[in-house]
Amino acid sequence: MKRALFITHDVSIYGASRSLQAITNNYVNKDFEIDLAITTSFRGKNDKNEISRLFNIKHDRIFEFHLPLSFCWANKPSVPLSIRIKNLLSRLLRWRLRLFISRNRYDLIYLNSLVLHSLITKNENYVIHVREVFDRVSSDVIEDLKKAKGIIFIDEATRNAFSIEFRNAIILNNPFDMRGVEKTNKLPGKFTNEPRTIISMLGQLFESKGTRFIIDSFLKSPENKNALLLIVGKGDAQYLEDCKKQADNAPNVIFYGEEAAIEKIYGVSDFIIRGESIPCIGRTVYEGLYSGCEVIMPGYSSGNMLGLEDRFINSVHFYEPRNTNSLVHILNQCIGRKITERKYHSNIDQYIRQFDSFLTTATE
Repeated sequence: MKRALFITHDVSIYGASRSLQAITNNYVNKDFEIDLAITTSFRGKNDKNEISRLFNIKHDRIFEFHLPLSFCWANKPSVPLSIRIKNLLSRLLRWRLRLFISRNRYDLIYLNSLVLHSLITKNENYVIHVREVFDRVSSDVIEDLKKAKGIIFIDEATRNAFSIEFRNAIILNNPFDMRGVEKTNKLPGKFTNEPRTIISMLGQLFESKGTRFIIDSFLKSPENKNALLLIVGKGDAQYLEDCKKQADNAPNVIFYGEEAAIEKIYGVSDFIIRGESIPCIGRTVYEGLYSGCEVIMPGYSSGNMLGLEDRFINSVHFYEPRNTNSLVHILNQCIGRKITERKYHSNIDQYIRQFDSFLTTATE
């Protein structure tokens, strides 16, 4: 039996972690035995029981290391002091992870994000998942990716950020299974019976995500009284306070906080919105579409740029990135509509087959 080590810097309920959870919960391959490596918590301790539940990996097959986190994506913020310290510890203690890999003789090491690129060596079979748009600045990123046995890009944007060809690379969209939205328990009645349009922004709150920009544009829309803006997630305390100031106690801007059962949010939302400063697809776009919602996102093209099936193309509404007038125009068109008929979709089976085939090829 082959042995694989999956390494992730993120064990939250968002983004890259959520995508990996969809993989590990559905990846059934008798030829692979999977261990999970996570980053040592900087403050407090990791809850391995919860991580085991989320990733469907046994507690004793979860290992902690000081992992690097490279700030190499477009429109990244400045590197916090805590990350600088973690990266220093990662360099000093890198030998522990390498010794662990050597002793366990893994046939494959899978990295769940571009931020982990510095772990790649020529001595092992590394496959890396590129979920971020490369900033085209750090030359060591390209050199590290050249050493990998395989690279998985989540879309055309992440692939096109690199100007070179890699020897074994594919574009494979993320796994999504939103069929559970139909069965999940509903949110309180004030949302399920809400006659106004519900527009939701989901994920961690950072300036790079455009939370303040979305709040400002929403409130400038003359139609906003007929809608609710739901801000779902958490972030830096100061930035959250800035966002609340931006909202200025508007009763239809709701800071919901985190929701572990995120299907509940999709179940009551009519539109999912994103606010990055560049055309950015992101997991919530697809989760929204697969949940029967429509999507408002920065971009300049049609739904075809997302590689979507025809059934989704008319459900994506583009505005010019960080252009308030452009977003207000789209909001005016969308507010007033309610999604009353939904279909719930999954691409899990097809995804796992393609993912498994690629990993198998990389270890041959």
